Amino acid sequence: MNKQKVLKYLKYFGLILLGNILYSFGIKAIIEPNQIVTGGVTGLSLFLARTYDIDSTLLVALFTLVIFIAGFFILGKELAAQTLASSIIYPICLWFFGLFDLSFVSINDPWLQIIVAGVIIGTGLGLIMRANASTGGMDTVGLIIHKYCKIASIGVYLLVLDTIVMFTQAPSAGIDKFIFGIILALIYSIMIDKVMLAGKSKVELLIISNKQEEVRNLIINEYDRTLTYLHSKTGYLNHEIDTILTVVDIRELNKVKDRIYALDPGAFIVVNKVTEVSGRGFTTSKKYKSQA
Repeated sequence: MNKQKVLKYLKYFGLILLGNILYSFGIKAIIEPNQIVTGGVTGLSLFLARTYDIDSTLLVALFTLVIFIAGFFILGKELAAQTLASSIIYPICLWFFGLFDLSFVSINDPWLQIIVAGVIIGTGLGLIMRANASTGGMDTVGLIIHKYCKIASIGVYLLVLDTIVMFTQAPSAGIDKFIFGIILALIYSIMIDKVMLAGKSKVELLIISNKQEEVRNLIINEYDRTLTYLHSKTGYLNHEIDTILTVVDIRELNKVKDRIYALDPGAFIVVNKVTEVSGRGFTTSKKYKSQA
């Protein structure tokens, strides 16, 4: 196994490990002691643990194991493999944090509780998903249901499952904690998106200029980006013209625009935010070819 593959696997398991550590810490330090309503297998396990005085970590491990086995036989080993790491690491992390007194992070304000918990849990889940892995649990259940009943998307099934789990807790937890649980879900959903897209945001530039060759040389030689010509026709004068399409890092945007306007004050530039760019020069190494 070469060095690149070793680093890839280290990054993969590192993200999953760190993500599960944060996720389980948020559950054990804030969610469980404050009895905040949450969804998924964790929410169901915490609810049953409070109701029947059973260890929540044991329930999480049991549910996760059963769902993993079902996913393995129903969905296949490839999809099951995506949940294997978290299926093992998450219950272990819950058990580990259960050994310690985490009262040092005690927060009395309920609003602060859900904000802090949402940030911690969302960051953890975002790191796991950034590794292209899954936490298992309800994700797998949603996939199983979708395989046999395709009247709705997987996302809809997950939303319905989480809603059912949260509604079962509403009578015992009270309406206040139930509402806080919904707000918590919104907060960690936002954090998941932020973490997954962190460092990946780019901007797309559409450039119409009478000095195309100068702009081309600027983008290629000074910013080390490639570009594509899109054949266009102006709507007012019906002039044939090529529009330059390129993608740059968001931190380069203002500098690139200033340089283009310095070359051509009459340039027309459209900027579109791009959440992710994949391909040579971004997610794979650049490959230079002779222009001769």
